[in-house]
Amino acid sequence: MIAPSSIIAALARMLGLLQEDPSDRDRLKDAFRDLYGVLEPDGATISVDVKGMIIDGTPLPHGLPGGGEVRIRFHRHGIGTIRVPAGVKPADLLAVVRLLAAEPTGEGAVESFVRRLPVEAALAIQVDGPRDLPQASDSRTLEHLGAPTGSVPVPAHAAPPPAPLGLSMSEPGVRVHRDQPDHDPLRDIEVQADLAARREEWDEVLELAVKVLQLEEAEGDASRRRRYSISLRRVLPKSALQHIARVALQEGRRAEATSVLRRMDAEAVEALLELLAAAPTLAERRGYFSILTRMEAGTDRIVSRLRHPDWFVVRNVAELCGELRLDGAVRPLVEQARHRDERVRRAVAGALCKIGTTETLEGIRCLLNDIEPVVRLQAAQGIGEAWGRGLVMSIAVRLPDETSPDVMRELHLALGRLGTPDAVQRLAAAAEPAKGFLARKPAAVRLAAVEGLALVDGPAATAALRALLDDADAEVRAAAQKGLASR
Repeated sequence: MIAPSSIIAALARMLGLLQEDPSDRDRLKDAFRDLYGVLEPDGATISVDVKGMIIDGTPLPHGLPGGGEVRIRFHRHGIGTIRVPAGVKPADLLAVVRLLAAEPTGEGAVESFVRRLPVEAALAIQVDGPRDLPQASDSRTLEHLGAPTGSVPVPAHAAPPPAPLGLSMSEPGVRVHRDQPDHDPLRDIEVQADLAARREEWDEVLELAVKVLQLEEAEGDASRRRRYSISLRRVLPKSALQHIARVALQEGRRAEATSVLRRMDAEAVEALLELLAAAPTLAERRGYFSILTRMEAGTDRIVSRLRHPDWFVVRNVAELCGELRLDGAVRPLVEQARHRDERVRRAVAGALCKIGTTETLEGIRCLLNDIEPVVRLQAAQGIGEAWGRGLVMSIAVRLPDETSPDVMRELHLALGRLGTPDAVQRLAAAAEPAKGFLARKPAAVRLAAVEGLALVDGPAATAALRALLDDADAEVRAAAQKGLASR
């Protein structure tokens, strides 16, 4: 068994290095190796109270090297006990120690500490607030606690094990209240959820998660809120979240599943993104889109997937970024405007136009000159409103070289939606008949320009349309008449 003094010394050394010299990676590795070596085999329960530190129920003497430093870190975060299980994972232990060495966020409660931990670490290592520990006791007190007398020698100075629920501390000794059953409804739900997950009964798991939310809403003791967060993560580990997300696609369960996923924040976003990336049908993608648009966290995880190596992942995430209007996705989207797959570039064009800010113009200009007509068409169709007025010149430069009739028409309509004086002037010029005996202008160009003029309110566009009422081309005359009638 590892000596308690060794645990405190190793922990104090690690905390000191993290605070004083966090850049010294070699010393940090050595210190963490020592700390993990003393904690991993058997685990430990490290507690502090007004009298000092306690390791696995054994009070430590005052003046123990490192004890003062560890107590300070516990007190600053509002921590009373940290229970490290045997076989703890290095990543979980490191996460707790790093956060213990960091400064509190200002909320000053253990709940804040646990919320800042990764979920896996919060579930593996139990962190509790301060409590009144029982005093050293004799064999009669141990009998009250349920420990067999004579089986394990207990030092006279040692504190007894933590009191179970239903015990009331008083002086002297401990009294058992027989009328207070040791029952935790959350623990019952956790056990039921585990059994349901083993049977892959995901509807039942969802119902149990909803029960946790209902109990949390009815809870009047704010100090117990952290317990519900931990319980919910035990009911819905990462392996279960994707299944709940699939349940959310069912019409009858969508509201319940979405409320649970919203409560799970970034972890649920990650699960939904994985499903979105692999969704084989448009209907499934739309379903996951709909749920993700209701989430309040995890946008950084969405944006990071725009650099995924698989084209279909980038396409799906790009579409989602457009639906969510994520300003933070603009730069990665612009970078993907030259993606090797045209399906990605098309999704990027749609996303940038939906986000619709001046920062998106660079990417849209690039996509207006894409080699594939479907990409150019997608970009042209999304241009409009005030944010796109800086694209008038780019459209005008593109028009003489455009070979696709559909894209050419949509570019003229985009000029009409923008409606700037320069755009109206270029539309009027395009709608005019060709000048000169041998000059020819395709009828499709003129008709598209007339359609664009019909979208613009104002005297200049009206005058241009009226000038075409006597045009020699019957189709142009009819289009001008229709445009004026639609005002």
